[in-house]
Amino acid sequence: MVHVTDMGPPLGAGIPKSPSFHQGLAFAADGAADDELDGGCYAALHFEVQAGEEREELFIQKLRQCCVLFDFESDPLSDLQWKEVKRAALHDMVEYVTKNRNVITEAIYPEAVNMFAVNLFRTLPPSSNPNGAEFDPEEDEPTLEVAWPHLQFVYEFFLRLLESPDFQPSIAKRYIDHKFILQLLELFDSEDPRERDFLKTTLHRIYGKFLGLRAYIRKQINNVFYRFIYETEHHNGIAELLEILGSIINGFALPLKEEHKTFLLKVLLPLHKAKSLSVYHPQLAYCVVQFLEKDASLTEPVIKNLLKFWPKTHSPKEVMFLNELEEILDVIEPAEFQKVMDPLFRQLAKCVSSPHFQVAERALYYWNNEYIMSLISDNYSVILPIMYPALYKNSRNHWNKTIHGLIYNALKLFMEMNQKVFDECTQQYHQDRQKERKMLKDRDEAWTRVEALAMRHPSCGSKGGVPNNNPFITSQNDNNSPPEEDGENEQITLTAEKIEARANEAKPTTCKEAIQRWEEKNEKSAAEEKQIILSFQWPPIEKMDNSLSVLTRVEKLSLSTNMIEKISGINSLKNLKILSLGRNYIKTFSGLEAVGDHLEELWISYNMIEKIKGVNALKALKVLYMSNNLVKDWAEFNRLHEIPNLQDLLFVNNPLCENMDTESWRAQALKRLPNLKTLDSIPIVRIGEEDEEEG
Repeated sequence: MVHVTDMGPPLGAGIPKSPSFHQGLAFAADGAADDELDGGCYAALHFEVQAGEEREELFIQKLRQCCVLFDFESDPLSDLQWKEVKRAALHDMVEYVTKNRNVITEAIYPEAVNMFAVNLFRTLPPSSNPNGAEFDPEEDEPTLEVAWPHLQFVYEFFLRLLESPDFQPSIAKRYIDHKFILQLLELFDSEDPRERDFLKTTLHRIYGKFLGLRAYIRKQINNVFYRFIYETEHHNGIAELLEILGSIINGFALPLKEEHKTFLLKVLLPLHKAKSLSVYHPQLAYCVVQFLEKDASLTEPVIKNLLKFWPKTHSPKEVMFLNELEEILDVIEPAEFQKVMDPLFRQLAKCVSSPHFQVAERALYYWNNEYIMSLISDNYSVILPIMYPALYKNSRNHWNKTIHGLIYNALKLFMEMNQKVFDECTQQYHQDRQKERKMLKDRDEAWTRVEALAMRHPSCGSKGGVPNNNPFITSQNDNNSPPEEDGENEQITLTAEKIEARANEAKPTTCKEAIQRWEEKNEKSAAEEKQIILSFQWPPIEKMDNSLSVLTRVEKLSLSTNMIEKISGINSLKNLKILSLGRNYIKTFSGLEAVGDHLEELWISYNMIEKIKGVNALKALKVLYMSNNLVKDWAEFNRLHEIPNLQDLLFVNNPLCENMDTESWRAQALKRLPNLKTLDSIPIVRIGEEDEEEG
């Protein structure tokens, strides 16, 4: 048990400990203790009927009784009555502190801090995956804290205490000290995301209330990061700590202190090296951008460090770097951009040339950013010579047709900026290619002459030349010649017309084109058919439009496995009953209002839906398949209750249910949607129905 200074003797001194409690006080050790616990905790607190001093004494008694720790691990079914007693007492204290004023007296501070420390400051269990290099927080299920029913209320009580208008930091600072902060930071390595979320809020409140602890908190967070970067490479709370720092950085005064700049360059930027970057990258990128918005002079060292840490063989990580780099470029000053544009665009040229299409695609999306395009336009003569070789070569050689279209669009934008410089780059590129071919040809001829001289040597055993059997020379000739993507000695001049034509070849398929293809393949009129399948279009459909309005008789429409981002164009489909939109990029349910009265089945799995809003319009919907989306909050899941006739729901592999076992997930879901008949492809058998079947 943790003892707070100036509190006198340890709480519960002389009271025997029950063997069913793993540590701490045990008021349930004998009958007298049972009576004390029952009389003090099991009943409601009834603070309102007590006088001022009596209420304070009762409050302290409750705080001390809540220092009892129960065994949830080895014997979770033990002491169930007393576990509920403690839970109820904690809940009552939360309500008491929240709803009453002038109840946090000076005597309460040490008792409250001690209760918090006794319950929460503990040695965390070993990691569920001790092999740090193999640990993948995105895939591995976290280990949830078994004592959470009590810990949750302890956190809530302490937060309400900190947020109370009566809370006085001048008194509390005697108990919330450096040791307290260190122990609090150690808990951030908990595998339970619920606990880390409470810790994040708690530490942020302490940082705001205790001015004297701010520098110490920042220093100790730095130490956590140092250990993570240079020693363990494993810590569960990096994202939460970065989220706190994002808020702290936002409040830094200008000009920035040197210690803050050092923190950026020596702590934040090296965090990009860790293997588990994906877990905390959004928070890290936010912190970096916050620094650059406060001090533009930091842009050059930040970008150069990012380029130094740029991943070479990890494509998903490279996409994250490209995302962050675009966020930085969105806030960069033109003068700072000129300092870094040369190394920056040399790296972008490598990304455009990447055989991994997502890396190339993400880099080429920079040309859709208006501010970045304005920076490129102002420095056109420097950037185009860097980018042109990569763009031209991959416009013909890249295996992915979508990349071709994006490259041609980039080339078109370059050409529109300055036709003269573009033509000069084209000429220079072909001249460089000719020089490269000539150099390789001269090298091959030199090797041939060396071989001929070697064959004339007496030790060769042959007079005169012989055919070339040297595998080294053969490999030189075969492998080092540049690919003739533009034809041997042929110079192709790109024109606006050629670029436009090639860009059109890689443009997404429209709904009108997809319908025409369906009619040609099936030799039927789509307007007369009840089932139309427009799935797996290539290039993919990216936009649903009013061309779909011709499908007046369609009852089942499939647009799955495309790249659709938004539902639209189906308002006139008065007979539509089944709509399949799986494996697209859809983010919301908007666009279904007009078909809500007759749409019975919606298949929308494998999309990017996070918010369930607007489903109340789906009055006729009976079947909803939305597995493998991004729903993570019960508040959003509860919106499904607005669908009055929903009977069959497929919801697996959403973040909301990933950290729950199947039974718990089904119980929670059915509690919220009691009218379901099938959940995740498993029929729901209720107790009454089961009895009827047995009868």
